[in-house]
Amino acid sequence: MAAALRQMGVESLFDTELRSRAQAARRRGASAAVTGAIEHLARDLWALAQDGTAAEHAERLARWLDRAGGDGRFLEESRAVITAAGSDSGARAILRALARDEAGLGATFELLRELPEAAKAAGRDGRMSVGEFGEMVLDLARVQRLDDPSRAEADGVQVLSAREAAGRVFEAVALPGMQDGGFPARREDEALWDDAERMATGRALKAPIERSSSREDETLLLLSVLATATRAVAVSCARHDAGGRVHTPSPFFGDLQRSAGVTVERVGSDPLARSRRLPPRGAERSLRALAARPEADDDGRSAALASVRARAGVERVRQVFFSTPGREGGPYTGRIDHDDALVARLDLAGWASVERPLDTTTLERAARCGFKAFALEVLRIEERHDTAETLDDKERGHLLHKLLEAAQDAMQETQGLDHAARWLALSAALDEAGDEFSLKESQVNVGLLEADLRAIRRQVEQWLARRLGDPDAWEMVASEIAFGPKRAWPAVEVPMQDGAPVVIRGRIDGIERSGAALRAVEFKSGRGDGYRKRLQEGALDTQFQLIVYAAALEGARRAGAIAGGAGLVDGVYVGFRDLGEHSLREALSRPRRGRPPLDVDALVAEGALGGGALGEAVARVVSPLRRGHFEPRPRDCDFCQYRSLCRVEAYDDDADLREERA
Repeated sequence: MAAALRQMGVESLFDTELRSRAQAARRRGASAAVTGAIEHLARDLWALAQDGTAAEHAERLARWLDRAGGDGRFLEESRAVITAAGSDSGARAILRALARDEAGLGATFELLRELPEAAKAAGRDGRMSVGEFGEMVLDLARVQRLDDPSRAEADGVQVLSAREAAGRVFEAVALPGMQDGGFPARREDEALWDDAERMATGRALKAPIERSSSREDETLLLLSVLATATRAVAVSCARHDAGGRVHTPSPFFGDLQRSAGVTVERVGSDPLARSRRLPPRGAERSLRALAARPEADDDGRSAALASVRARAGVERVRQVFFSTPGREGGPYTGRIDHDDALVARLDLAGWASVERPLDTTTLERAARCGFKAFALEVLRIEERHDTAETLDDKERGHLLHKLLEAAQDAMQETQGLDHAARWLALSAALDEAGDEFSLKESQVNVGLLEADLRAIRRQVEQWLARRLGDPDAWEMVASEIAFGPKRAWPAVEVPMQDGAPVVIRGRIDGIERSGAALRAVEFKSGRGDGYRKRLQEGALDTQFQLIVYAAALEGARRAGAIAGGAGLVDGVYVGFRDLGEHSLREALSRPRRGRPPLDVDALVAEGALGGGALGEAVARVVSPLRRGHFEPRPRDCDFCQYRSLCRVEAYDDDADLREERA
């Protein structure tokens, strides 16, 4: 639009000749859509500038504010920032600013809704200029103050990491541990390039060789922490560590002295003076001396280093395994089938059986990485959930499902009422569900939580309005339906040649009906087209959920648990980011990246009996795990909390990448 305005020679949207200029620009080849948008914008500006009552001015301004965002749209359009918020203090500061913008815009909407009544009560309900109205809005806005959720409570002490503190406001800040290697932080010595070798190489080359971590990042973090203090900052460094080794003060002390003119005070007390008698690096020095002794002088050195040699051999085996896609695993790379007693003790043969049913999400997890399935389902290692200031994708999904469940219950209870009554009941149900969720998420930033809640609620309301406004749309007949042993619907059972059948259970978000046709619905907080792409690329490989749900629905129909027509069962993803709906038939009934299309009717009908393509794919995943094959071959490492235990990242087995590696 800016380029078109320059081409048209327009200096102001209030130009009285704007219409004729736009027509001339279209004749010269300018885009009709762009020039039309300019004309529409100019008309709205002219309307905004006209005299009117307080109610008329408030309505016009509210329309303009709605274009700016609000209702969670600032946050919704900043998902890339949210993705980095876990490790980037700057991103978290941006999110807090967005939350304040959301709160400010919401308060402005509330003010504009109340303003006509306030103007009438004050005797100013007549016509006024836009300038007079603006002064009225500013006067009222000045007496309203938003609570700042980022400001710490008065008279309280909070212990936070530097990254958690960035972007907040405190009266005083204390930074202990300001030694070299603490702040700025340093990585531990790398296995193939330690500090001594790096410094020696740097001296030989007569050029410094920096570590992989960035000093600039640490400097920015320090500045962001210093900026949180409104009155005072105290910085300190201990002289020695717990082992008596001398600490080198952080180089940031010199930076602070030069930039702020502060004086470093050296305190005389030494609480660890007794540790000075210890060698600075005793254990390391002893080991180096032992390894450097002549080979002939064997006074137990071989026995002492035997475990070191054994571990080195294990690491060599692991290195070859991790660097060679497709290589068979062994005792040190995820396989335990060499230990029959261990396999029997873990009862792997009974895994995914009727006594230990397999969740649909666990099936997908096992298909993506055997090690993750082993850690979570066999060893029972709990996934670590790091606290954050905003909801992650998983928590946003929980919020979406809670709002939808409450809305579906309200829709069922208000059938037969008029549209206005049903919408009031839906709004009340969404209010209650949102309040319950907020109480459970008290650890996140209040402003960010409110922005997320507004954004997801707006998406849910748009979807509900579309459903209520279309009498011929799919009708939700059931929600949160569980299938599996001792559940309302029967499990999906897959016969196995070498053991007990695989018993799959799960919970379907919703079941919709249109005539005799049925479909299983899975609600997602992301974009619907993204899930369609994943389904097309990974169906029966890493993507099982929607196919298993459709098979479970077909099994329930055959068992008489729900009425429906044969061959009319489908599954659909509903992505609330774009309100897109994508079904199994749409995604799989056409060629997919060189793969032939799938017969969805046969896939669902045979899958309900545990056979066909679905049964074969499930057997390919479960059979190796029952034998004790848990090699870490991750197909997807996103959101995996076991990375600290793992030694390999997901590799892409795309044909082009394989050719490039070769």
